[in-house]
Amino acid sequence: MKEIKINSIGHTEAWCMKYIGPRLFYIHNKSGGPGWMIVRENGETLLRVEDEKKYLLALLKFGK
Repeated sequence: MKEIKINSIGHTEAWCMKYIGPRLFYIHNKSGGPGWMIVRENGETLLRVEDEKKYLLALLKFGK
């Protein structure tokens, strides 16, 4: 999985649900579905994407 640092969890999660796949789980520090996961750890929020092409789209949209 490739990782991207993100700022807005809600906006990123909505984009992932629309373009990658539905959200299947929500835990206090993780949420995600098939092909993606948003993780909050060590003071950072990361988006992890499995597919290279979808990762590139996410990087263009949310990358710093």
